[in-house]
Amino acid sequence: MMRKFIFFLLFIAALTGGAYYLMNTLFPIKYEEYVKEASEKYDIDEALIYAIIKAESGFNSSAKSHKDAQGLMQLLPSTAEWIAKREKIKSYDLHDPRDNIMLGTAYFNYLLQKTDGNVEKAWIAYNAGIGRLKNEKWRQIEETTKYVQKLNFVYPIYKFRLKYKI
Repeated sequence: MMRKFIFFLLFIAALTGGAYYLMNTLFPIKYEEYVKEASEKYDIDEALIYAIIKAESGFNSSAKSHKDAQGLMQLLPSTAEWIAKREKIKSYDLHDPRDNIMLGTAYFNYLLQKTDGNVEKAWIAYNAGIGRLKNEKWRQIEETTKYVQKLNFVYPIYKFRLKYKI
């Protein structure tokens, strides 16, 4: 229902010339240089990166969760440390947009590889942890279920925005 309503709003905005403002307000495209760099380095669709940032932090680079996940892509310090070692990154700041986007995308790329390229399973692993995929325990976590629903909603919108440059 919400998806239809948003598309209806976008349609009305397009008819009245307000599509760009509405899209930028609801589905911003920020940190383009860093997203493009991460997308190219890790061969991840830019729209996927934007969708994760939107779902994780709403583009707030100083965001910090109650579980201590930090920055745009809400990385736990332990996850960031692990992926930085794996990627041979010596120093980083989780609240620096470039560092966070590069580390978050590297981690998402790792999860995609572990899930044989299954984007939805990689989203689940990103949110709930890869261990919860094996026995479907993620389905018991309301936050993860809502997270996947949100990404299934925002990802096509970012695909649309990037394709048509609006």
